[in-house]
Amino acid sequence: ELGAWFELAGCCHKIGEACWQMGNYEEAKEHHMAALDLRQRLCGNTDDAREWCDIVDTYNRLGHRCWELGRFDEAREYHSRGLDLFTWLCTHRPPFREDWWNWRWLRGMCLSLGHDSWSQGRQEEALDYYRRSLDAAERAWSILVKKDSAEEYFAACIQMAQALMESGDLQLAGEYVQKA
Repeated sequence: ELGAWFELAGCCHKIGEACWQMGNYEEAKEHHMAALDLRQRLCGNTDDAREWCDIVDTYNRLGHRCWELGRFDEAREYHSRGLDLFTWLCTHRPPFREDWWNWRWLRGMCLSLGHDSWSQGRQEEALDYYRRSLDAAERAWSILVKKDSAEEYFAACIQMAQALMESGDLQLAGEYVQKA
């Protein structure tokens, strides 16, 4: 019975994605919020980290959607909530820590928060998130060397180099280009 409720939350999420693709942005957000509400209530009854990851994913998608709409403070709030929950999962679910895919996910969340911070003129904060993104990419690489991990590590190094160049630190930017 619990599985059917998780499926309903997944359907709300998919409807939200479809609404977004059709340009119905507010309706998309409503469906994502419904999925989030269901998932939060249901996860109190499960230890399955994958179900908890769906909450992280919903926060992340809401953050992306708000960022795309220019609602930067709201985007930052959703991305921060996703990052906080992910950190909690890694702390309280040790097997979760050893899955390279989760570190790729963390990389994406930190990168999103870096973009959010940069777009609002908070460059030091953005650089911190970009560094965390790079650390997560390195962790994913160390767990399981795959082509995708190598590409993400390269992308994280280049993103960091670009941010450092824009902030005027050309020497450190050059070091990240060398890492790439």
